Amino acid sequence: MNKQYFGTDGIRGSINLPHLQPEFIIRLGCAIAQILSYEPNISIKNRPIVLIGRDPRTSSIILETALSTGLLASGVDVGLLGIVPTPAVAYATAHSDAQLGVVVTASHNPYCDNGIKLFMSDGSKPSEAIEIAIEQQLKQPFCLNQQDKFGIFQTQNDIAEFYKDFCKGTVSHLSLKGLSIVIDCANGATSSIVPDLFTELGAEVTAIAANPDGININQNCGSTSPQRLQKEVLEKQADLGIAFDGDGDRLVMVDQNGQLLDGDALLYIIASHRQASKRPIQGVVGTIMSNSGLEQALKQLKLQFQRASVGDHHVYQQLQEKNWMLGGEPSGHIILRDKSKTGDGILVALEVLEAMQQMGCSLEKRCEAYQKKPQILINIPIQGTFDLNDPILQDRIAKAEQQLGADARIVIRLSGTESVVRLMLEGADQQELHTAAESLICLLGLAYPH
Repeated sequence: MNKQYFGTDGIRGSINLPHLQPEFIIRLGCAIAQILSYEPNISIKNRPIVLIGRDPRTSSIILETALSTGLLASGVDVGLLGIVPTPAVAYATAHSDAQLGVVVTASHNPYCDNGIKLFMSDGSKPSEAIEIAIEQQLKQPFCLNQQDKFGIFQTQNDIAEFYKDFCKGTVSHLSLKGLSIVIDCANGATSSIVPDLFTELGAEVTAIAANPDGININQNCGSTSPQRLQKEVLEKQADLGIAFDGDGDRLVMVDQNGQLLDGDALLYIIASHRQASKRPIQGVVGTIMSNSGLEQALKQLKLQFQRASVGDHHVYQQLQEKNWMLGGEPSGHIILRDKSKTGDGILVALEVLEAMQQMGCSLEKRCEAYQKKPQILINIPIQGTFDLNDPILQDRIAKAEQQLGADARIVIRLSGTESVVRLMLEGADQQELHTAAESLICLLGLAYPH
């Protein structure tokens, strides 16, 4: 069954869309409350409990209030966590009596967007079956409980400290003393947590984009716009830089030379370090967007590599099936399954730094065996629908791959979080990829973005 509201990572879009208006979010809260009562994997003790965190967007508190209203009116108790990173909500949900965790965030999207992410009682993302069940429930008549059966809510302001302690506990012997780090918080949910965390571990921290005002989240900063971070690392002669996205579940890093390391590079660093440290690692899960250079580098380590569909819940599903511990996406959304059931930029950054410390080398040195294959990713704005299964489209893609060479790859997909088509081309020559992309976009009747 096709989903109408849930995409690759929850519900997301422009705050002006009907499914992100407060009235809809109230009904969503009611629908979630009904599903809580029916989901067999959830242990119900008296009233269900839902924890809600949010990012700093001005619209987030409005959606938080609306969602709380729907839940409370349906007999669910609500714990408000305030502004915290998404992985902190997943952690809090898994280490409490809560039946569900919710984050009001649009992650790396611009401030004019927002959304809803859900976490099950164990801290994992919901299955598609649960998302479909919620959408089906949204079609039912809206009604309130009796007044004496309303839920109650309370604020819980201590989760940030608990989460920081958890993060530090995953690298209990890590000391960052003597290390100079520039941290880009994307003016998002990590702003009040991460600089302090890395300072407490001994690093000399320069924090940038760490002053959220409700509208500057991800604005020319963060993991999707790391240019300022690269410049700051070079100007301050720092050892490295780290850029998170607006809700802290993904990251990219910058070495001392200002070179960008995406999620594929970070996966390689972690995988090679775990193998060298004799920690169990059979393979790594990537996605169809992962660079072939990662696959080849892991092969040199005699590690398996499996591609999943885009979306961290697809990555996690593959990790579960294979009982592997490491997987992620080029965007920097990485899952350390032995530490968390969801992407966590803070945990990943700490493990990469642990690898540097234990191997006694720079970030650049840790990654030198990974040779990224030429690849380009273009986000093409679209209006309305776009048929990826069109035979003409598939034929043109196949011909373009043939022209680029035997090892070329072209992936075209609809974004699950934005109104864009994502076109990825990979091959032997960067200029040939751009030429092929322009030609293919023209043939598809789309406008090349500039």
